[in-house]
Amino acid sequence: MKRASVLLVAVSIACSFSFVYGQQTRDAILVETMGELGCDDLQARLDLFADDVYTTPGAVGFAVIYPGENPFVNAAYERGIKFNSAFRGFPAHLVQPVWGPFEPTLKIEMWKITGSTSPPVRDSPPDYRLPAISRRTRFVEDDVEVFKIDGKLHYVGTGECVNTFSLEVLSKVLSANPRLTAEIVIFNRSRRKARIVTRLIRDEALSNNKIAADRLKIIYAGSGIAKEWSSNASAVELWLLPEKEK
Repeated sequence: MKRASVLLVAVSIACSFSFVYGQQTRDAILVETMGELGCDDLQARLDLFADDVYTTPGAVGFAVIYPGENPFVNAAYERGIKFNSAFRGFPAHLVQPVWGPFEPTLKIEMWKITGSTSPPVRDSPPDYRLPAISRRTRFVEDDVEVFKIDGKLHYVGTGECVNTFSLEVLSKVLSANPRLTAEIVIFNRSRRKARIVTRLIRDEALSNNKIAADRLKIIYAGSGIAKEWSSNASAVELWLLPEKEK
C-alpha cells in the first residue's frame, strides 16, 4: 500500500513537471508569473528579469499581460512596465509588454525568448467593452499632485509606479461603452486647490481626450483621506454609471 502511494506521488510530480515544461521550449522560457503587485515588488521583479534577459546572448524579454476586468488597472501595468524600462535606461525592446487574451483577474507572464521564436501569444489590443453595469461602480482610487513648469500648472499621479487614473483610458472606455457616463470625485483639504485640479482634469478630458462634456461629471467631496496631505495633492476616485443614473 505504501509503495502504491509513493508511486502515485511520483506520477503526480511527473505530470506537474510535464505541464509546466510543456509551456516552454529551449528557445521560449517562462521565467515568472505574477498578478497585481506593489510598486517596489514590481520594479524589483522587472529589474531581475531584464538582467536575466540582458545577460543571455540573443535574448529578448516579453511581459505578456492577460487583462482582467478593470481596464484602468490593465493599462496601468502596461505603462508601469514601459516606464520602468525607460527609467532604468534598458536597451530598446529588451523587455516588451504584449497583450494576451482576457483572464478573470490580471496576470503577467515573463517570457525569455531566444532565436527566431515568437512570444507565446499574438499581441492584440485590449477590449475596453465592459460587462453590463447596473449601478454606480468605482473603478479607480488614486492620487494626483499639481506642480508648475514654466509658469504653467500640470498634474501627475504621485508615488506609485502603477497609476490607475488615466483620462486616455477613460476616453477609450466611454467610446466602447456608449451607455456609460463617468464621475470623478476630488478630495482635497482646500476647496480652492480642488477647483484647480478640477479645471486641469476637465480641460484635458475635453480638449486632449475628446470626452463629451455631458458624459463627465467632476465633483468636490471635501477633504476625505487627503485631509492630512499637502493641498497640492488630491485623492481621486473614478466611477462609471449606467445611463439611467445620469
